[in-house]
Amino acid sequence: MTNHKLIVNLFVLCLVLNSCAIIDISEKKQAPPTIHYTQESPVGVVHLFMLELDSNNAKGAVVLLANPNGEVLSAERKIELYPEMQRLKRILKFEPITLVKSDTINTERISVLMEIDYYKNYKFTTQKINNMWYITEYSMP
Repeated sequence: MTNHKLIVNLFVLCLVLNSCAIIDISEKKQAPPTIHYTQESPVGVVHLFMLELDSNNAKGAVVLLANPNGEVLSAERKIELYPEMQRLKRILKFEPITLVKSDTINTERISVLMEIDYYKNYKFTTQKINNMWYITEYSMP
C-alpha cells in the first residue's frame, strides 16, 4: 500500500510540475505591423510601388509616380519610364524589405527610407496630390 501511495504521490507531483509548463508567463510578443498597400499613406504607396515591381507590373508601378513639382505624370512620360521600371525590378530581385523609416519634410511631402535585405538603402520622396500619395523622387544605388 505504501508503494502504491508513493507512486500516486509522485505521479501527482509530476503532473503538477508539468502543468506549470503549459502556462506561459513570458512577455507577449508584439504582432508585426500591418502593411496597407494603398495610396492613402506615404509608406503604403512605397510598399505598393515595390509590390508592383515584384509582380512585374511596370504599368502599375509607373501610375504611382508623379513629377517633383506636384503634377501627375503624362501618358507619354509614363511610357518613357517603363524601361526604367524594368531596370528597378532587376535591381530589387525580390529581396525582402527589412526596415522602413519615414521623415516628414512638410505636411505634403514625406521621405521614406527602405532597407532591402539588410544592406541596400533606397530613399523615396512622396507627395500628397489630390488626397493621394505619389512617389516624386527615388534614389537607389
